[in-house]
Amino acid sequence: MTEDNEWMKTIQNENEYLKDQVRLLRENYELRSLLSQHYENSHEGRIVTSHPAPVYPNARSPGQGELELNSKKNGRIVGEIAFQLDRRILAYVFPGVTRLYGYTVSNIPEKIKQASMKCLDGSVDEKKHRAMMQRYLSLAARLEKMGYNRDVHPVFSEFLINTYGILKQRPDLHSSPLHSSPADLRKIVIDIVPSKFLGDTLLLLNCLCELSKEDSKPLFAW
Repeated sequence: MTEDNEWMKTIQNENEYLKDQVRLLRENYELRSLLSQHYENSHEGRIVTSHPAPVYPNARSPGQGELELNSKKNGRIVGEIAFQLDRRILAYVFPGVTRLYGYTVSNIPEKIKQASMKCLDGSVDEKKHRAMMQRYLSLAARLEKMGYNRDVHPVFSEFLINTYGILKQRPDLHSSPLHSSPADLRKIVIDIVPSKFLGDTLLLLNCLCELSKEDSKPLFAW
């Protein structure tokens, strides 16, 4: 009976995992559809937004091309928020690792195992493995108190990065102070992200702000 119960529990866990993956794929499709509709309507002169259009006093009204450029740039800021949070998490778990190509928050446990292997015989350095795992679990516990879900938000973060992109160059904090302002970034997120995904995106921003306070670095750190 014990083996049967364990087998049923395993099947149930796998089913829950598959349901989560299907839900994320469906939300991915829905968000891309919403974004596509948004830009199609923008091209037709019908910008879909619940906020009033900005007023530009003492300046000429921007043309359609300029509006599209500003919207695209702000979209990259949304992706950059997710990217910066992921980089913060990886840098904390893997201190001293400067080249993080192939590292994602989703595959941290796997990368911990790889990073703790000894070069000579391929065995695991238990002390190194334990130290990295403790850093990962302690950080995860702090983020989970803010609502971060390890089974959902790493994938959602990758989705935002793939959907919106990231900034092409380091912003000048003196000429573009909004990159260091949580309030301004929050406004951009609210303006850009569809309401269905707004809560999770704002949660990522909150987590980034918290980690920025801890390491005393700018929100967008390079």
